[in-house]
Amino acid sequence: MTNRLVKDRAYRTRGAGWFAPVFIVVAGLFVASCSQSQLISLASKSEGTFISPADEVKIGAQAHPKIVQQFGGVYEDDELAAYITQITEKLKTHSEQPQVPYQVTILNSPAVNAFAVPGGYIYLTRGLLALANDEAEIASVLSHELGHLTQRHSAKRHSVAVKASIITRILQATEDDPELKRNLSLGAAGLLAKHSRNQEFEADKIGIITAAKSGYDPYAAVSFLKTMTEQNVLKKTLAQTNRSIGVLDFFATHPATGLRKIKAFSFVSQLGLKVDKKKRPRNVFLNKINGLRYGSNPDQGIVRGRSFIHPEMKFRFKVPPNFHIQNRKHLVVALDPNRNVMLFDAQTSRSKADLEELLGRHFGLGRAVWKTKRLTINGREAVSGTATYRNADHQIYLIREKPNRIYRFWFISTPDQTEKLSRFFRLTAQSFRTPTPAENKLAIPRKVRTVTVKPGDTVAKLSEKMAFSDFRQQRFRVLNGLSETSSLKVGQLVKIISN
Repeated sequence: MTNRLVKDRAYRTRGAGWFAPVFIVVAGLFVASCSQSQLISLASKSEGTFISPADEVKIGAQAHPKIVQQFGGVYEDDELAAYITQITEKLKTHSEQPQVPYQVTILNSPAVNAFAVPGGYIYLTRGLLALANDEAEIASVLSHELGHLTQRHSAKRHSVAVKASIITRILQATEDDPELKRNLSLGAAGLLAKHSRNQEFEADKIGIITAAKSGYDPYAAVSFLKTMTEQNVLKKTLAQTNRSIGVLDFFATHPATGLRKIKAFSFVSQLGLKVDKKKRPRNVFLNKINGLRYGSNPDQGIVRGRSFIHPEMKFRFKVPPNFHIQNRKHLVVALDPNRNVMLFDAQTSRSKADLEELLGRHFGLGRAVWKTKRLTINGREAVSGTATYRNADHQIYLIREKPNRIYRFWFISTPDQTEKLSRFFRLTAQSFRTPTPAENKLAIPRKVRTVTVKPGDTVAKLSEKMAFSDFRQQRFRVLNGLSETSSLKVGQLVKIISN
């Protein structure tokens, strides 16, 4: 949650919605007006791309600043950026299009992600760099993204998305035929899902071959996919969700990481390639990421267990038990295993606008529908309200911080859970206050630190240095790509997370 959101998101005095998350679309979809028969004809064509290479460059150039903004900006580390570019140039020489220029950007995001867009733009997050354990693993990621670009996957996906938008237009014309509408909907979803999964597998294969030709261990792709699978398992454990691990959703836009690992291993084996640990530069990579920022940025707020602390905007609160916090650009989201939701954001309003009136505008229900109550929360004017809307119970707290700034807690629960959770929702709102100096110290950003294993060091001993209060050993093993049975060797470099 950035400290710019109050400036970026002015309160709207009209309309039903206060809460309106903004999703940046990499490239806008523009469909010219045409007849329904023309739409059906175009949508039914075989998959491919009608975007020219020149248009790809334009799309990428237009999308680049928006992507950078959406993912927290560029991570400023010239030495690390030059190192990643050097790896990319090495891979490009052995790619299918060595003459094409590519631009690699490290995004200042804690998410584990990498992707490419038309025009030769490749993005890695610092969260992904923190999870990798050697240069070969990063090379496998970069060569995978190069594979997407050389095969023009991003352009093809854009073309398919245009076709999908056309199908949506067709759906709007078939409201009187529910069965046809249902079949068309499934067809559009299946097209997008199947196309994306095939592209991921194809990029994996191309990436493995490119990395091997460039002098890297081809099994690095397998080991990193394994680490990502373990990271997903740990993430779901931390979130305390009951969702199954590694299940492939038929309509998922990407295959489960575990499935990709299996397919990558099978492909490397079919090629007859051997494991070569000498082609996995480890120490040089770990030294390059020593000091890499880990987790949230202070200007976006810091998550510490159940507490969210924003040292710059000077507030903190604590979410209910069993709720897991997700910090996003314009809001904070917390979920529990039963999918009950807490949303927190800030808005500007006209000076001293009536809080009950503002609360009543949610969903356009009107002030009379909400059961409201005026109150004070840690010296701040506030109002609470409850209502049922679309088979869910909604509890909202608006807290005035300044004459024209209002913070909002929005709790959404299923009716069978509301009575049990209402007390905790109230306590969360009441926990909103200015952080103490000690709490501000907790908001110091964490960093990746490399340490050398000394005689007597064990996983358990080094895990104690991890700047977390829970699951330290599991976090340490996942961070270093270690299985449950792996041990450490004296002289080995490993990563820890420290404040």
